[in-house]
Amino acid sequence: MTPRESVAGLFERFGRTVTLLTASGAVHCFLQPMRYKNKMFLDSQYTRIGVVDESCFLYLGPPEHDLPEGAFPVLWDENGDGYTCVKREFIRLGYQPVYLWAVLRREESA
Repeated sequence: MTPRESVAGLFERFGRTVTLLTASGAVHCFLQPMRYKNKMFLDSQYTRIGVVDESCFLYLGPPEHDLPEGAFPVLWDENGDGYTCVKREFIRLGYQPVYLWAVLRREESA
């Protein structure tokens, strides 16, 4: 089993189901709030995935689906919340992309 197949199995088994702009169906990924050492969560809220300060989320997902950076939502979670991609990078082992790492920002609801 290749490293890419191993990571894909982890996404399928433990990942959340999301909808991507670049995919035709549901995709499994890891999506969680980014936490920083010694950060205070004074204006935060507790959600199903932990304490959220509403700023940035870490995305780890399959490399088959790129997330374009920009000012429009590229991902929607199971609650219908949209996320924009701030920064992304393919994590590679040699020349083979194993997964996509990205920082996402939740879109404000109108």
